[in-house]
Amino acid sequence: MENPLKQLPLLAMVILVAAMILITGTLVSIGRGHFNFQNYVYGLTYTVACAFWVGLILAVSYNFIARLRRAHYYLFFTGLILVGTALGTQTASLIIHKRLYAGPRITAFSVVVSLGLAILAIANEHLRESLSKRVAGLKESEIERKILERSEAEARTSSLHTRLDPQFLVNTLDNVAALMRQAPERAEQNITKLSNLYERALSMNNQSLLSLGDELALLEDYFQLEAQRLGERFRFVIDCPAELREARVPAFLLEPLVENSIKHGSSGGTLNVGVKVWREEKHLFVRVADDGRGFDQKRTPFGLGLFGIQQRLDLIYKDAYRFEIESEVGKGTSVTLRLPVDS
Repeated sequence: MENPLKQLPLLAMVILVAAMILITGTLVSIGRGHFNFQNYVYGLTYTVACAFWVGLILAVSYNFIARLRRAHYYLFFTGLILVGTALGTQTASLIIHKRLYAGPRITAFSVVVSLGLAILAIANEHLRESLSKRVAGLKESEIERKILERSEAEARTSSLHTRLDPQFLVNTLDNVAALMRQAPERAEQNITKLSNLYERALSMNNQSLLSLGDELALLEDYFQLEAQRLGERFRFVIDCPAELREARVPAFLLEPLVENSIKHGSSGGTLNVGVKVWREEKHLFVRVADDGRGFDQKRTPFGLGLFGIQQRLDLIYKDAYRFEIESEVGKGTSVTLRLPVDS
């Protein structure tokens, strides 16, 4: 804990000391029945003596009281100031009057001023800490906002609408080329679906949250193109009640999960991928599951795609979401998201 006296502005300290000198000199003058310069010299002596003892005691004992709990710290801090003031008052009396008792007026005044100084220092410390916490909170919120914006930008950059040369696009175009002579109508349908897919993705480019219906529509186009390429080896199903399609979810949240299922789940045989959405009380559940080859969760770390999804969910929902992965070698993988319904 930092010494509260060090937090007082220099100008405030100068004004406080000057006021103490003037007021002390005035009280001495009232007590003696007349005003003169000597009385204000007395006020200066009392002020300097009190400041010396207070500063000395705090300098010697501060390392000890700074380790105390906050309530005990302020109690000891105030007590030490009062002790230093008492010693300073008697010291000034000894210097000026050659006796150790300063009189009731000077003693009472010194105690009141010391209490005021202690309260001022404590109040200043509380205000400084409060402002520091607010500034730190604002900085943290700003950092989280920038991380979220960058994460969303990366999510959009890695999504379908800017993938000009991934394996998905290459495979789809290869499939279209193979169909041009054998089934030109199917080839034309695939080109239309691919165009619709990218057009839909581009329309979502600047959206952080979108409706679950739009997200599933994007997956529908993606699934159909993959089904055209993989043929009978691939089957998919999307199960989502109509009343849940208006729920808002982060843009491009499910596409990386589906892509992982198709890319890493296929083992050369039949692959089934399903997207299921349901609601339980105030939570929306979304599960992407496949019956592919699976993996050992203890040996295989998160990929960048899954890590990026979890990072975005952390920033958007804090602790109000769940992200669970279950996988078994040879039996498949499922990823379940639990999100707030009113998101």
